[in-house]
Amino acid sequence: MEDYRLNYFLKIFLQKYKSGLVILFIILFFSLHLTQIQAFLQSNDGEDEEDEFNNIDEDYDGIDDQYEEINKRQIQFEVGATEISIESRLKSGEKQDEIHFVIKIEDEIRINMEYESDLGTSEIDLELKLKFFTLLEYLDVNLDGIFTKSIDSVVQEIAIESLDFFPISYSTLNNNSLYLFNITSINSLFSIQFYIASEFFMMNNVTNTPTQLKLDIALRNFPFVQNDTQIALGIQFEGENEYELNEETEDEKQGRSQGESEVELFQNNFTGFFSWSESLYVNDLVQKVNISALDISEEGTELYFSYPHGSKLLHDPKLGVAGILLSPPSPTEIIQQLVSLLQLPKEGYLFVMTLITLVVIAGILLFRKNKNN
Repeated sequence: MEDYRLNYFLKIFLQKYKSGLVILFIILFFSLHLTQIQAFLQSNDGEDEEDEFNNIDEDYDGIDDQYEEINKRQIQFEVGATEISIESRLKSGEKQDEIHFVIKIEDEIRINMEYESDLGTSEIDLELKLKFFTLLEYLDVNLDGIFTKSIDSVVQEIAIESLDFFPISYSTLNNNSLYLFNITSINSLFSIQFYIASEFFMMNNVTNTPTQLKLDIALRNFPFVQNDTQIALGIQFEGENEYELNEETEDEKQGRSQGESEVELFQNNFTGFFSWSESLYVNDLVQKVNISALDISEEGTELYFSYPHGSKLLHDPKLGVAGILLSPPSPTEIIQQLVSLLQLPKEGYLFVMTLITLVVIAGILLFRKNKNN
């Protein structure tokens, strides 16, 4: 008898409120869909960010298409004869961030990176400054392959400020999603190419993210005085910040690259980095890059890349902000967003779960009713 009454009640209920339940189901579906998108755009966890996607890769670049889409950035730049200004902003989402790179030929070659996590506040959360300032030919006295000021003998120094450079040039690649800027000395001895993209891109078997600036450093026909010497490229990180040397990068942890090291700067809960491949091409052969210990002084923190003797050397560092790639939310975060969107009290979790359960039950009953008819 009770089953008959229940079935009769559900039949009358469905006949009377069928259209309303369908509308409720549609509203709930789009509410969940909207909050999921909002959570994608607001999350900045950065750990194992690709694992929860469906691995749809229609452009065959090794990156999930949905993951690429939510991390696309808008690139704007200005180029002068001796200066480049690049602004990289998150393309979509309520909360937009910005990475600002300024590259100058000013005595040395200087790079300044600033990061704003929220453009609405106009506050700089992270600032990393560095410069390439010298090229040294040195005799490796203790044969460890590493330039050490107190041990090794400098044969000659070519200060970057002593070089004359062509005006900065630029070009666009990959259907205008990748931008290339070139700084080259007139004698072709020293050059740096800078790459920045609005989306992920592959180069030299490494996946580069839209939150970093890729560098290609080239040395050609260095005027060696001796045949048994090496080259040291001097880099200085400016300011009184505390820099940390790491043997593993974020890109390595996420499987985007391998064989890298980095110098890391942590400010206001954000991490800036200058990383590099632990190998380079010397006369088209792969060889090891050695680095000095960080040398801290009043002017800043110095680091030296040690390169083998050769007429053509190619090396590729990167500069960027770690941990800001967007990632998918957990089911709990989706429910939290829905409760917040509907402006529910703390007990809203129970309400939402009950509502979802009722909608599912109603959907099943509707399906059975239509099937029986």
